[in-house]
Amino acid sequence: MDCLNVILKRSSKTYTEDEKKALADRKNDIYQNFLRQMTERDCRPGVRSTLDWLKKKGIKIAIGSSSKNTKIILKQLKLDTTFDAIVDGNDITRAKPDPEVFLLAAERLNLFPSHVLVIEDAYSGIQAAKKGGFVSCGLEEAANYYQTDYPLKTIADVILVLSKFNGQKE
Repeated sequence: MDCLNVILKRSSKTYTEDEKKALADRKNDIYQNFLRQMTERDCRPGVRSTLDWLKKKGIKIAIGSSSKNTKIILKQLKLDTTFDAIVDGNDITRAKPDPEVFLLAAERLNLFPSHVLVIEDAYSGIQAAKKGGFVSCGLEEAANYYQTDYPLKTIADVILVLSKFNGQKE
């Protein structure tokens, strides 16, 4: 509904709650159909090879998303068995910029936030990482955000950043 309300702010028409619910249901049906059509070819370049490298090095990896469709997306991309922990909108009550999603992921990995690199493409994710005491890597728009610790040009650049954290223990 939050997403729909953002879209409807651009409309000159006023909608009743029943109309909004019907529109939200329709929007979600379209989105769910889109998700079912995704394949591993829809995975962004460099993601799979970077995740494979991390796994081979024994580095724990988690995904933290506010979306309730994260597991469906990962299954469609054939990444559903890649992560050591998955935290999504079904697990949390507060969205980014609240750090809840990252804190729960760190907890499930049994790691301190200061030993976790959060890779984000949105300002709100970087803000959440900083509030939670995490080190942040920014992709796309977040690469230029002033709170980003390490701007990345590509996802594979995280390999270079990780070399700075090698051997940290608490």
